[in-house]
Amino acid sequence: MMTGRPVIAAVVAMALAGLPVSARRDPLGLITEADGAYLSDRRVSSGTSLYDGDRLSTEPDGVLRLRSGAAMFYLPGDSQVTLRSDSSAEKGTQMDLTAGTLVFSTARAAATEIRASKASIRPAADVPTIGQITAVAPKLLYVYARRNSLKFSYGDESEIIAEGEAYRVVLDPTEDDTAAKPDGSEHPDRKPRHRRRGFLFFLIGAGAIAAAAAGGGAGTSTSHPIVEHSESPFQP
Repeated sequence: MMTGRPVIAAVVAMALAGLPVSARRDPLGLITEADGAYLSDRRVSSGTSLYDGDRLSTEPDGVLRLRSGAAMFYLPGDSQVTLRSDSSAEKGTQMDLTAGTLVFSTARAAATEIRASKASIRPAADVPTIGQITAVAPKLLYVYARRNSLKFSYGDESEIIAEGEAYRVVLDPTEDDTAAKPDGSEHPDRKPRHRRRGFLFFLIGAGAIAAAAAGGGAGTSTSHPIVEHSESPFQP
């Protein structure tokens, strides 16, 4: 058995060779479908194991579906996420959304957390939940509670998004974000439904969410179903 410096040398050699070391020994997820999808800069296929820190992306017409713990995830085209292990005691999965759209489904609130522009979105309760998030710009998100409610948090403030509601969310809003039109009337989409110090919610239609995702580079329409969750009785 190697001890001391030989062990260190072996670990370094494995890292230089691109081989997994102890930090990447346990897979965090599994790709169930991939078309025009990438892990870092190489094309990926179904059956690929995923690890903490893996960056996934899709081409404009690509699609990617994956399972991680008790949650399922779907990325349409022109989307990018980084998979991370939740450091909490619940040991869920954290997805850092940096571009495009991410749809998730789970029956456990602690199973997943979506991070986008330092905002946090997760199921509001332990019930079958489907959520959809689009990163439009660094301070602009579209969030849609497709099934059951979502909890949206930013800084020390939170808001519950009820089932069926879709919002344009402005982070760190300025005066211009709530300014009225020159004639004194407000555009319907400019009137915030919910107001917090750190963010504004503007109620929009679910159709606008899908259109924005497609028009903003998500490619494939996000209105079609994601994968079934085989461990819960609901379907998207």
